[in-house]
Amino acid sequence: MMTRFLLTIIFLLLAIPSAQAQTLLNGATASSFSIPPGWKLVTAQGFEGSLAPFSNVGSGNTMATTNPHSGAKSLQGTISFDSASVRLTLDEGRWGIGREVYLSFWDFMDANARFNDEMFIADFKKINPTGQNGPRPINVNFQENTVDFFNEGGSFPFDLDNGQNGTTNYNTLKPQHVFAIQGGWAGNAKFGPQYVFPVGQWQQWQIYYKANTPGVADGILRLSRNGIEMQNLTNLDTNGTLDMVGMRVQAGGTYTRHVWRKLNATLTPADDECSAYISQGYAYNINDPATGKTFGTDYFRCTDFNNCSCPPNTPIFKRYIDDVIVMVPVDSGDLTPPGPPANFRVQ
Repeated sequence: MMTRFLLTIIFLLLAIPSAQAQTLLNGATASSFSIPPGWKLVTAQGFEGSLAPFSNVGSGNTMATTNPHSGAKSLQGTISFDSASVRLTLDEGRWGIGREVYLSFWDFMDANARFNDEMFIADFKKINPTGQNGPRPINVNFQENTVDFFNEGGSFPFDLDNGQNGTTNYNTLKPQHVFAIQGGWAGNAKFGPQYVFPVGQWQQWQIYYKANTPGVADGILRLSRNGIEMQNLTNLDTNGTLDMVGMRVQAGGTYTRHVWRKLNATLTPADDECSAYISQGYAYNINDPATGKTFGTDYFRCTDFNNCSCPPNTPIFKRYIDDVIVMVPVDSGDLTPPGPPANFRVQ
């Protein structure tokens, strides 16, 4: 009797997604995985054929045989300009996704890859037709919460001297994890570990994201790389009063360099000519507290990789994504969007 009771308790604990460890799908591919108790499959995409309905990829992305993780193909694209993107996106409101989602996928950046401003790992977004959702000074009609790499994000003022003091953050191999809460509700960025990223190797990302109940700080973000925990954040307010039910889910995403250059050549000192990044609050506060200079008056944003007069140039590199698996809790009683399309599983 006692054994049966203990087994029952263990099963119930396993069936609660929010109590799960982060690594539910270690080593999983789109053609070889097991759904854990308490979860159900939304989609598994291995890019061997056509995309599932209500999915889309980045501009110029292709399903090709050059560098698959498993099977014969992967999704791939070239990072050759600011805001280039390699991604698989599940359209908002089409997949029966509620406030909780589990995302697993494999990611490969070739040996030329370097980090500057941002490199999206995953992204969760919801359009907010009513506009402002929080205390930000501008109205924004969306909420976007990004699992991200940020270049030396914890070391303000972000290399304003263009490396003259030996702390350049151009083309680094040592980015920092950050969970960026942005859009109409702008929470504080949640920084994680900073380390030398192993380019030229396949990496498995697993992400559990629970958007907060509107108006209640009960959100959760858990991130692992190759089964090792990178971030474990609880009691988050990721979306204010906006309900994220039906949110868009994205594997991969945008790369940004965001080089800033002086408008006025007479400004001094000369070594303040360029910066890979000024400040996360720069565009909103329109002022750099480290120098007192102003965006649009003293600086402008230069997005051309090789024509900014801000050396060194940014290398062009390839990014590959494969074996994307998305799950939601079995008892997602708050689901209001339509369920998955009939052929939601694409090998």
